Amino acid sequence: MRQAGVVDPGEHPLAAPADAANDDILYTTDRYDNSHYLYPGDTTSLSWQVDLERHLLDRLDISWRTHNGSETYSTYVISGSDDGVTWTPVLDRSANKMVGFTSDHIAGSYRYVRVDVSGVVNDHNQSSAGWASGLVEVEVYGTADSDVYPEAIQIRGVAELAVGDSAQLTALVQPTGAFQGIAWSTGDPSILTVDGNGLVQAVGEGEAVITATSALIPGVTADLPITVVPAAETRTLDSINLTGRAKTVYAVDATLDLHGLVVTARYSNGDETIVTEDAEVAGFDSSAPAIGQVVTVSYTDADVTRKANFTDRAVECHRCGYTPDRHHLRRRTSYSWSPEHS
Repeated sequence: MRQAGVVDPGEHPLAAPADAANDDILYTTDRYDNSHYLYPGDTTSLSWQVDLERHLLDRLDISWRTHNGSETYSTYVISGSDDGVTWTPVLDRSANKMVGFTSDHIAGSYRYVRVDVSGVVNDHNQSSAGWASGLVEVEVYGTADSDVYPEAIQIRGVAELAVGDSAQLTALVQPTGAFQGIAWSTGDPSILTVDGNGLVQAVGEGEAVITATSALIPGVTADLPITVVPAAETRTLDSINLTGRAKTVYAVDATLDLHGLVVTARYSNGDETIVTEDAEVAGFDSSAPAIGQVVTVSYTDADVTRKANFTDRAVECHRCGYTPDRHHLRRRTSYSWSPEHS
């Protein structure tokens, strides 16, 4: 039985009353009139459904049939469907004991809504009361958020994440003007989690699929497979080590020559890397003969700086054949490591 109603902005009935014959009597104006109702016969089970042509649901009200003033209540389940074949429970009122009239808050987006009654009970003696079964009026409330219905979804995001990383996904519902509401879900929460706004968190290695589902039409979906790779190994710079020999003899005002000196960076995970070209040197001064001059070598990685020193002994050479104003320094170089941090 297809029941369609007028949909206006805000909260308005989306379906006509559940009368048995579709006789176009939409409202029973006389509250004592039981001539228009759905009566399935002397039974405690019945079913009623309506085609809403896709709406966001808010509330469902039922006026239950009474018989000669007898007080009975019905137990029931409200379900929703997009195709009228596959049904999803929306609200379980199997424990209902409200007599005469019920009003239930419901949520979700469905084209079809169905009420399945499983029992009718006499409130006075708790006995089965199939003779009083029936529906006088059913009203479904909700909102049609758009006159343009979703047909497809495009997900924009990433194809790969490392464990511990996150990414913001976005979904574009097509065609233009369609309701943009989206429900996000993950195919494997042990690999990827996703919140209601499409923020994905990589929690384990492997591949999982993130699904975007139209909040208006659950049958409109899009999938995005994401591969999660191991997190990059974390390492920190522990120290630097100096090996080899630098030039040992310098003329006054000569330029520092580190040929032969090797600077090796040592890391917390056991890695060692030669970083001679990137190291910085301070403390060298060849402007005058010097004894015990300390030269400092430093290297910085990820804002961590480590330093090491070497000391030169400068001995003035009197047998080199040079006059005193042509000083040469003969340096004997030794290396000492100093774990300075900066």
